[in-house]
Amino acid sequence: MNRLRDKIKDLYTWDLLSESFKDKKADNNRAEKNSHTPVEKTRPSIPQRLAGSFSKKLKILAEAIEELDKEIKNRIRMYYQFQARINGEISRLEVLLEDLDHFGLGYRDSIEHRRLGLEREILNLKKEKRSESLRAWEDIVSLLKAKRQLVMEYQNLVNTRDMLDT
Repeated sequence: MNRLRDKIKDLYTWDLLSESFKDKKADNNRAEKNSHTPVEKTRPSIPQRLAGSFSKKLKILAEAIEELDKEIKNRIRMYYQFQARINGEISRLEVLLEDLDHFGLGYRDSIEHRRLGLEREILNLKKEKRSESLRAWEDIVSLLKAKRQLVMEYQNLVNTRDMLDT
């Protein structure tokens, strides 16, 4: 998730002016080294620099979208693993509870106490299962929202680039 934040940060802190300053500095250094011969400055045009900037931003956005897809898949996988673990525990406790069924109600206090404890544990696990479902849903919705924003930004950038190319 930190790599995703870094990529998004890179996207928003990208500075087109810094590229032009680098180009100017490189041109000045070349001119100073070759001061005895005339230097013909060949700088890319503004649309070319914008196209380069757009391609870098598009690459960063594509990587961020890909990472979000991986995060969504990981969260879904974790959800199913957690649900399977809880279901296994519930099944185990239900088997233990069925073992107590051949004892009638009120047979012994210790058996009744054990039966109530098992039923309480099963109810707690079912509650935990519902809670995990809700957390997974919230996590996936927030990841999908972030992905949707990045996809929209990606599409806007593609449209802007295409508009400048024509």
